[in-house]
Amino acid sequence: MAIQSGAGSKIYIADETTEQTTVAGYDGLTWTEIEQTEAIGEFGDTTATVEFTGLGDARVQKLKGSSDAGTLSIVMGFKKDAFGSPLGGQGKLLSAADDTTDTNYNFKIEFSDQGSGSPQNPSTRYFRGQVGTFVEGVPGADEIIRVNSEVRINSTILRKNAQ
Repeated sequence: MAIQSGAGSKIYIADETTEQTTVAGYDGLTWTEIEQTEAIGEFGDTTATVEFTGLGDARVQKLKGSSDAGTLSIVMGFKKDAFGSPLGGQGKLLSAADDTTDTNYNFKIEFSDQGSGSPQNPSTRYFRGQVGTFVEGVPGADEIIRVNSEVRINSTILRKNAQ
């Protein structure tokens, strides 16, 4: 299996917030790309360790506990309109961050699969989560203004692989 770069990968936020549990359900949503993404970060299930130490054998036994799909860190170059507000997907991400309810939003990540022979049919990941942050930063005079956002994933991550 060939390795691949992240070039061409994209992240999207859905217009709808209805819960989806199948790839077909996610495929039917309307998506808006979160523009000027520099890094998408790491995501995927990890399980808590549940431990027990028996007195008789003094052996620590470990079991899998609760699953956590993680917190996705997205770094973007800030894209604004004439009034300084973010446009498109960044605007939707900001609105989701400003949402004080417990609403989960739908997200899609497409890996470019460059080098796999099927860049027109990317591998895709779907999940739901709450947007916890939308923070603007000015790293320096000769730097691009960036936005850092965190999506706290609250669902199983569904995979749709390139064919």
